Parts: sequence; C-alpha cells; structure tokens
Amino acid sequence: MGALPLLALGHLDSSARSLVQRVHSLLPQEEQPYAVGGFVRDALLGRPSHDLDLTVQGNALLVARRLADALKGAFIPLDEQHQVARVAFQHEGSPWHVDLASMQGDLLQDLARRDFTVDAMAVPLGAFLGPDWGPDWVAHIIDPFCGRQDSERRLIRQVSP
Repeated sequence: MGALPLLALGHLDSSARSLVQRVHSLLPQEEQPYAVGGFVRDALLGRPSHDLDLTVQGNALLVARRLADALKGAFIPLDEQHQVARVAFQHEGSPWHVDLASMQGDLLQDLARRDFTVDAMAVPLGAFLGPDWGPDWVAHIIDPFCGRQDSERRLIRQVSP
C-alpha cells in the first residue's frame, strides 16, 4: 500500500472546526490546551471524528466539570487519581466526547506515556483556529516519536517497549 499524501489532507470537517472553536473559547488559555491522540491522527488522515482528546496544565477534572457545565453536557470522571475526565454532549445534532487529561510532566513527557506513536502527537488547540481552517495547523504538530510518518506509512508502533 502506498504512502498517503498528507499534504492533501489535514482539513477538519465543519463540525469538528466549529467544535474546536467552541471548546477553545471556553477553556482558559492558562490551561495550555493541546489536542492530542486520535483527534490529531484522524485530522491528519482526513477522517471525521466525534472525539476530541485534550491535555491541559492543571487539574483536568476541574476543567472538565466547567466545560461540561458550559456545554450543558455530562461530566464523567474516568480516572480521578490521574485526573482524566470525559465531557459528553451534543454538538450540531451529533454526540461528541471531549476527553481531558492533566498533563503528566512537560508535553514531551506526557506524549511519551502514550501507547502508539500515531497517538503521541500534539497540536496547540488554538492552532486549529488559523485562516480558512485549512491545513496550516499541520505546521504546529509536535511529533517527537514520528507518529506522522507512521500514519503516512499506516504503521502502528509502540512509543516505548
């Protein structure tokens, strides 16, 4: 199977674009939200998604509760010890999940704890708000484990043994 032409991809669909804009406007920027994991991978590959994974500075449980209240959604604690929560809600008539996790160490350390290289990429959430919602956000990908290259090759590798 040939490599995917990633330059032609990287566009978010309209529902994902409006969701990112909505969530970004509700999150305090001091939380330094980064889109991570499957959302970044799927956006790179041009796949639609209804799950936005975020890592934030500070207490993700508190951020998730505030976000759930603002979105009139459900707050679901997934792992209180490690400060991971889900916000489930409707956006433009479709169910969405925003999973929030407290950043573990700095961003590189946080990405290093993820399972696969294709899920160990991050993009500052605000980068998705660029002009015309085009692929400009791709230039902001933080990819210390070559997940983008692995996505292009359709290769699944562990971040670490």
